[in-house]
Amino acid sequence: MGGVVDKHFGVAGAAVNYLLNAAVMIGLAVAGSNTVISLILMCVIALLMYTVSVLCVSLFMKASRLKHPKVLTLASSLDPSAMNIGISLDSTIGGWSVTTWGITSVGSIAAALSCIAAQLSYLTARIERATLKKPTPQLSHEK
Repeated sequence: MGGVVDKHFGVAGAAVNYLLNAAVMIGLAVAGSNTVISLILMCVIALLMYTVSVLCVSLFMKASRLKHPKVLTLASSLDPSAMNIGISLDSTIGGWSVTTWGITSVGSIAAALSCIAAQLSYLTARIERATLKKPTPQLSHEK
């Protein structure tokens, strides 16, 4: 699924992905204590996060291949590192949200964060179009 989105939309697909994630998070807030609906929505969140992970890895690898081909291994390690940082930040924000406003606030807070991520993804797609399409000049020692 992530490969298909990447092939057709590239990193721009992440913006839509995060907006869908925001909608699912609002749905989670609305679902309340309905276990069945909440579990279904959690499965949808897992699929959306898998898709965005593929898009991120693809972007890192493409940028590395085009601009810095000697660091492909480093580029492939950026996605798991970034995801772990995101999980840590989200856990901190989620804990603060629960402590401050209660468990029902988590969906709304997560939806707001997803909207911010959508904006950042859109910006990243614009930067990608502007920079990765340009050829990288070779340094004199690389010729």
